[in-house]
Order: sequence, then C-alpha cells, then structure tokens
Amino acid sequence: MKIGTCVNAKDSVFDAPKTADYLEPAASAIYKYDDELFARVKQATKDGLLRMYSTNVLIDSSMRLTGPDVDLHAIRSYCERSFDLLDQLGIKMLVFGSGKAKHVPDGFPMEKAWDQLFELGNLLADEAKKHGQIIAVEPLSYQDVNIVNTVEDAAYYANTVNRDNFKILVDFYHFHNNGEEFASIEKHRDLLVHAHFAAPITRMPPRTDEEWAYFKECVSLLKRIGYKGRMSFEGRTAPVEEREAMLLRMKEIEQTI
Repeated sequence: MKIGTCVNAKDSVFDAPKTADYLEPAASAIYKYDDELFARVKQATKDGLLRMYSTNVLIDSSMRLTGPDVDLHAIRSYCERSFDLLDQLGIKMLVFGSGKAKHVPDGFPMEKAWDQLFELGNLLADEAKKHGQIIAVEPLSYQDVNIVNTVEDAAYYANTVNRDNFKILVDFYHFHNNGEEFASIEKHRDLLVHAHFAAPITRMPPRTDEEWAYFKECVSLLKRIGYKGRMSFEGRTAPVEEREAMLLRMKEIEQTI
C-alpha cells in the first residue's frame, strides 16, 4: 500500500514531506492557481519532482451543494475546468468531502437535500469520466456536517448514484469520532477506493502508542478485506520534520502487516 499526504489548501505542494509516496493537494486550491504557478507545478509533475495521485477539498464552501441556493450550471462550469486541470497533473482520484459546501441549511428538507446530492453525483461522475477519474465520496463526522456522515451513508449515496466511477472513501479520523464499527467497511469493501488517516480526536500525526496502535489496526483491516488502494495522511499541519518521520513510520508499519 502506498502512503501519501494531503496538502492543505494554504500550503505549497513544493513544501510537502519528501517521504510521501504521493501528494493529495486541494482541488479548490489548484483551481485558483495563476497560469505561472500552474505551469510550474505541471512541469515539476512531468519531471517527477512532484507525484500527484489524488485530491481533496473538491468543492470549497463558496459554492452551495444543498439548499435553496444551488446553481448546477455554475457547479458544472467549475467541474469542467477543475477536473481538466487535475487531469493535466495526472490526478485521477477525486475525494468528495466538501462538508461546508454540502451542509444542509436549517429548515431545508433533508430528503430534498439528498435528491440534490444524487443529481450532483451524476454531474460529478459525468465530468470525471471524461478524464478517466474516480469520485471517492468521503463521509465526515457529525460535528463537521449534517449529511453523508457514515460509511453506510456514503455507500447509500454511491449505490443510489450507481455509476462505475462513483465510489467511497473511509477517513479513519471521522470514522473513529463517529463511533463506527469496522464491520461497515467490511460490508462495503467493494465500493472502497481510497483511505485517509489522522490520529483520533487531535487530527494530528499519531504520537502516542495508542494512536499508532489504532493506525496498525486500520491497516490490518484494510489488508484483511483485500483493499488495494492507497492511504493519505489528512490532518492538521505539523512541522515538516514530524510529518516526514510520521510517513516513514507509517510505511514501516504497513510493510510488517
């Protein structure tokens, strides 16, 4: 299993830990690159200096995905350009969490919000398919959003959209904080295409023996169910030296399981 790291929207991909097997930058940040920066990143990717695989923050909070203010035309225009830019960087795994963008406004019918997400799912799958990309739905913790929270929710979403490039992700930080059981991942193993990890509660690199034991437990589960994808560290920013060491230890543990 390859172990990579997410790059927060405010951080530079050029400052990411060199021990990562790959990088997972924010799609919303790449969308805002000026021509000069995009050309620089694209050349570094072409030269093998940057290894891109996946992206997070597919759609930021400036664009509404549920509620009375959804503009599908604007969303489609954004996706057409964004997914093309990501394709130029070789990014094929598009993580769709976007909690703030899809948070259902107070008083808005939840059933209608789900219908909006189903329509959006088809739009995302259509645009991604043009570039050979996969959408990975990320369930987020209850404290972050009020829809698509659990692995079961994500599976329901993916199965309803029912597209071959619309699958699910498990983020073990959110998963732990929601109190979910590993059985839900085993149940939906055929939909699982990507994974995230950070220490429970703190969302930092694992530091304690208990946090590292949880990482080992998560990797053991993934291997037991025959998972063939990758795992990205997605958490709060820590000194680059700590993230470098963390990624090395993550890879060492993975290789012993």
